[in-house]
Amino acid sequence: MLREAKALLAQADALYASARDLTEQARGPLNVGCLVTLAPIILPELCHAFQQRFPSVLVSIHEGDQERLIDRLRRGEIDILLTYDLQVPEDVNFEALAQLPPYALLWPEHKLAQRRSLSLHDLAPEPLILLDLPLSREYFLSLFFQEGLTPQIAARSTHPDVIRTMVANQYGYALFNARPRNDAALDGKPLQVVPLKGPYHPMSLGLASLRQSGRPRALIEFEEHCRVAINQRGIPGLIIQSK
Repeated sequence: MLREAKALLAQADALYASARDLTEQARGPLNVGCLVTLAPIILPELCHAFQQRFPSVLVSIHEGDQERLIDRLRRGEIDILLTYDLQVPEDVNFEALAQLPPYALLWPEHKLAQRRSLSLHDLAPEPLILLDLPLSREYFLSLFFQEGLTPQIAARSTHPDVIRTMVANQYGYALFNARPRNDAALDGKPLQVVPLKGPYHPMSLGLASLRQSGRPRALIEFEEHCRVAINQRGIPGLIIQSK
């Protein structure tokens, strides 16, 4: 009888919480995680638009690499994660929202910069500035390996803006998936984007969360906000590259 009574009380609490969420506006804290390569481009516009709709939700932004963010998601330090489909573990639910194919970034005077598209066979002999983040690094190197190519890595950095500025100053080319609306480097020098042609697997951009019941209203509303804002027609802060 005690066990049954506890179960009934738990069900009543859950029913009360669900009814409250249906009748009340989303409110309270919401911790949003995002890959460090995407956070400065996407999150400010995405989260500002969300808070305009739900001013009672206090959104906190957390950046990091994939492994660290997944760990923080499991520990409950973040509620939802905007990321790529890079080795997402089985206990984490991933919902793909948009596909981002890889592209090459060069300076405008580079001999390959005015091509309509490039293959990795074209780029492999050139010096590569590699995005040296866990999983992102392995993804870009795998594109070469599947073609039987070895890239000529001239430099590495964990900061996309450092890489973009190095490319603009003619250190080498780079590979990215997320293309900011501003194609210039931080020092103001121009950059040239060239799509890659070939069977290169795109990154899936989407939402990662723990499989759980009784999620707060703020989290449910933010997920729906992301589904509307992020799709193949447009992404906050980004230019959509064609495949």
